[in-house]
Amino acid sequence: MEYSCELLIIGAGPAGLAAAQYGARANLKTIVIEEMAAGGQSLLIDQLENYPGILEPVSGYDLAESMRVQAERFGAEFVSASVESVEKEGSRFVVKAGGDRFAAEAVIVATGAKHRHLGVPGEDTFAGRGVSYCATCDGPFFKGKRIDRLPASEVARLGLARTFQNLQVCLNMTALENVMVGAHLRLDRNVLKAAFRWPSLRRADQALHQEAAELMRFVGLEHALEARADAMSYGALKRLEIARALAMKPRLLFLDEPAAGLNPRETLEIDELIRKVAASGVTVVLVEHDMKMVMSLSDRILVLDYGKKLAEGTAAEIRQDPAVIAAYLGAGAAGETS
Repeated sequence: MEYSCELLIIGAGPAGLAAAQYGARANLKTIVIEEMAAGGQSLLIDQLENYPGILEPVSGYDLAESMRVQAERFGAEFVSASVESVEKEGSRFVVKAGGDRFAAEAVIVATGAKHRHLGVPGEDTFAGRGVSYCATCDGPFFKGKRIDRLPASEVARLGLARTFQNLQVCLNMTALENVMVGAHLRLDRNVLKAAFRWPSLRRADQALHQEAAELMRFVGLEHALEARADAMSYGALKRLEIARALAMKPRLLFLDEPAAGLNPRETLEIDELIRKVAASGVTVVLVEHDMKMVMSLSDRILVLDYGKKLAEGTAAEIRQDPAVIAAYLGAGAAGETS
């Protein structure tokens, strides 16, 4: 099919949607090409509060939907397709996407948090000569601070902790010592005090021992306080990592596949432990392939397929989502459930 417009926008994230609103409002015939759903990376955000004009937090989906509706109200058209090439024919640009041809006076590429090249023929030739780039400018913030440029120690001090899919345990130390390591950012590291073993330092050390022991009991390892880590089972080491992360007193805890490699009994123990952590007031972000665990634990689920957002919602909504069913069980299964 042949399309003709004055302004062609590639990408329908917040930047592309904003460009579509301005273009259409200026009475330019505007077409937006988006490979997937309108919203782009904003669809990954559950609560968005730092976008211009947003007075109360909204979900990325709600923001994108309102921007799309507004752009359409001004006359912008949306087409779902993947861009294949950019060419110049006379005074106009021709973009090929999804088997169709789009002729435009100008092209805006708005493809993410950082503008990226499409890697298609003709793009570099016309960059800055009618083809320009636009990107969203949101960044990762936590507790009012941008954290993507901070060292790991500073991120940890803000209250973010994580565990690892592949165990990162000090095997030559005891279980209790491993947990104490997690609290090192909260310790007084004054060299003079340490050299003279000041009473305040001894008291802090005793308090830390007690705190670590309590965390060991919390994760169900009270019997292994003095056990060397290299003598503990794999399932116990998984719980030990969680205890060490909790020693940081986090507000947000990332668990990277905590059930990987565990037997059914150990998986159930991890499931129960995660519930205890969440009940204690710590927000848990769980990355996991065990769907039974994910469905039973999660208040909200985000499904990714090859790095792209496929669906988001409650467990009940995800179970019935055709795109999720097709991705994990095959298109035939999706047809059977519909």
